[in-house]
Amino acid sequence: TAGDRMIKIWDLTKAGSLLGTLSNHQKAVTCLCMTKDKRAPRLLAGSLDQSVKVYDLSRFAVTHTMRFSSPVMSLGISHDVEHPTLAVGMLDGHTAIRKRSPTSIEEKGGGLLTKLPPPRAGSKRYFKRGMDYKPRARDVVVKGKRRKKLRPYDVFIRKFQYNNALDAAMKEAHPVIVISVIDELMQRNGLKIALSGRTDKDLLPVLAFVVKHIANPHYTRPLLQTANLILDLYGSVCRQSSMIDDLVMKLKVAVKNELTMLDHMQKIVANVRLLGANGLDSVPA
Repeated sequence: TAGDRMIKIWDLTKAGSLLGTLSNHQKAVTCLCMTKDKRAPRLLAGSLDQSVKVYDLSRFAVTHTMRFSSPVMSLGISHDVEHPTLAVGMLDGHTAIRKRSPTSIEEKGGGLLTKLPPPRAGSKRYFKRGMDYKPRARDVVVKGKRRKKLRPYDVFIRKFQYNNALDAAMKEAHPVIVISVIDELMQRNGLKIALSGRTDKDLLPVLAFVVKHIANPHYTRPLLQTANLILDLYGSVCRQSSMIDDLVMKLKVAVKNELTMLDHMQKIVANVRLLGANGLDSVPA
């Protein structure tokens, strides 16, 4: 019988005398079940502590503990003595089904069957167990989703290596990726760190990207901040590299062209508004 955290074993052939008390659960025991093996009977107990414990009734000791994701409310075991199947009903509405695997691995060697002991935890055979198993026709195969591998720039950002993250994004040669990394560095206040301490060869691809895409309205805001940081950090040494100096001049021309275009657009908008206002004034009441 079970009550609260206690399990009591009674002998009904001796006027119901108490044989032993088991108190290994941390919360209330909700269900009990006996295995069908008469040679070595085992008692299974489910509890609200999200575990199922297996007891050896000859020693009144716990031989195995199975953990689950929710409090255990019910359990049942199949009649297969060799490889029994355990079904566990949990509080969250899910049912867990576990099947006991063979306790030994049989391999053919010298014409005889040699039984190997269970693999030691942490060994190579332990991590490779079940890899050679082939599902039967009645088995339900559930394919797990593999975790997506992080891109190099994501790995560097997680390691706070902002300089390497920006370089890795530049190697992708995809504007959206580069702008995404720049935005992430701006949010982390790491863009200045990523741009600092660069030689002219390291600075060249970053500056070339800024010059090429600064006119794109989708990229203008982050690239303007990047350009300002580059000028603040390297403005005093730009003359020392002809390649950097040429790119800075191209950046100046690109920004000047954008400002000129913006001035023309503002004039066009003003003229359109003026024409609209004059049109409204000429409409008779």
